[in-house]
Amino acid sequence: MNDRPQYIEKIQSWMGQPVIKVLSGMRRSGKSCLLELLGQELLSQGRRADQLLILNMESLELAEIATAESLYRYVKSRFPQADLRQTLMVDEVQEVEGWERCINSLLAEAWCDLVVTGSNANLFSAGLATLLAGRHVVIPVYPLSFREFCDFRATGPGEEALLLYLRWGGLPGLHRLGFDRMTKESPDLGRDYLGAILDTVVLKDIVERHKVRDPAFLTLLLRFAAGNLGNLFSAKSIADWLKSEHRSLSVETVQNYVQYLAEAQLLYPVQRYDIRGKAVLAYQEKLFLADLGLRHVLIPWRIDDIGGMLENVVYLELIRRSWRVSVGKSGDREVDFVAERNGELQYIQVAYLLPSPETSKREFSVLEDIRDHHPKLVLSLDRFNSGGRNGIKQYYLPDWLYSSPDFPAGSTAMDT
Repeated sequence: MNDRPQYIEKIQSWMGQPVIKVLSGMRRSGKSCLLELLGQELLSQGRRADQLLILNMESLELAEIATAESLYRYVKSRFPQADLRQTLMVDEVQEVEGWERCINSLLAEAWCDLVVTGSNANLFSAGLATLLAGRHVVIPVYPLSFREFCDFRATGPGEEALLLYLRWGGLPGLHRLGFDRMTKESPDLGRDYLGAILDTVVLKDIVERHKVRDPAFLTLLLRFAAGNLGNLFSAKSIADWLKSEHRSLSVETVQNYVQYLAEAQLLYPVQRYDIRGKAVLAYQEKLFLADLGLRHVLIPWRIDDIGGMLENVVYLELIRRSWRVSVGKSGDREVDFVAERNGELQYIQVAYLLPSPETSKREFSVLEDIRDHHPKLVLSLDRFNSGGRNGIKQYYLPDWLYSSPDFPAGSTAMDT
């Protein structure tokens, strides 16, 4: 099993603290493996096997303890007395009916240290915040970063590796099952694996939870997003597009479905921000996929769409590094990303190549027009570039992605 030390270090920094450690991310992003890795790490540090309890609530074997009361009794039978050296890890905790009450009681009694995982962002933000009054910490778990992708394959960074990453994404299961076999020797197997994950997330985390009447539209909406990465959209523009496809849904329904996909952590809606007016513009935004491998399932692979895919990769890397990201508007021009973190601010343009002075001027001038002293970056696939101009730095994108100088992935603490 491949290690993901940046996450293990983050989780361990909270171990022993009277808070619930919540690992939140889309299905198959590696949360279950992180629990196994954490268990191995705790054992290596002297924890006894009878002090660890890992429960995968998607297993039929545990169906009889899938309620708050039965899970509570089961944990008490395995851990007969309170001791924070004991660690309970519950995978896909949302499968337990009323799970918040069980976890809340165990926390209040200081019965054991608590680590849970789940695939629905709204479930945690609503359920935990209401019942537990903020006594939890959320650690986002993302599919593999480009650096992790290269490390899992034991290869260095570069354009060839980046193209594979753009095409197949970063879901760890592709590597556990044999990346080369599933993507090169038998690419249909790779697509089938990714398609099965997509179907599971759509059906289990969205259709069942929200009683969606038109499941096919969710896939249609994902296909729209996959084909328009990096483009501004509004719910009305999607509704108008649907009419052209002989489908009809209200703007409100479109907005609801986008929210469902975001809660399942399949899509990230990114709002637009007026740099000059210092205000969020709610009427237009961009949609990015949580993993680009899913795009390979939704629409055919096309290298001519690389600009939007590069934006998607940069967005995901920024949020991994704990930046809050929006799309910038400066006058009538667009800045790909405005990123803010702990009072820091930076502006980023993403380009495929800058083959001519005119192209270079277009990308740099957008940032030059912003009259402040915050860092400004241009990221592209120009292996040999100028390094920047007028204080704006230019980086070779694979190097920037691989460097990840400010890992680990961030967390949102909500302590009282």
